[in-house]
Amino acid sequence: MTIKNKIILIIIIIALIALGSYAGYYYYQHYYLPEIRKESVQQTQERDNTIQPGTIEIKSGGKDTLGTIPVLTPKPQEQIQDSDNDSLSDEQEAKMGTNPNSRDTDGDGIDDPYEAKWGTDPLKADTDGDGISDGDEIRAGINPLVAEKKGK
Repeated sequence: MTIKNKIILIIIIIALIALGSYAGYYYYQHYYLPEIRKESVQQTQERDNTIQPGTIEIKSGGKDTLGTIPVLTPKPQEQIQDSDNDSLSDEQEAKMGTNPNSRDTDGDGIDDPYEAKWGTDPLKADTDGDGISDGDEIRAGINPLVAEKKGK
């Protein structure tokens, strides 16, 4: 390889490094930063939804009020009722028709939130109607949404 070819190769390598650096910078500016900014805005909005303006009175040693200072105080949080502590609120359970006082309304061995997540019916112990409860099918590695053929 001649010196001229070596110099050309070095120039090409430097150009590729520069191009790669520019591509990384472009990605950072156009894709990464906007996502970070969006998350920051969302975090600020979430924070703003949990605080409220208030004031603290400054008093002297006696009863005299010297003034007030503006402060931010936490907003009272709504208490979400979950009587059976299954991560579904009583309101969600009412919409689904499940028992808010039972983690497993249909008694198949799968708690109601998992039934909602997996698509099985929390009101029927055997969603697919094949005679095997959803819980037994899951423990056996069988899909509880597909009926097993009789005679297997």
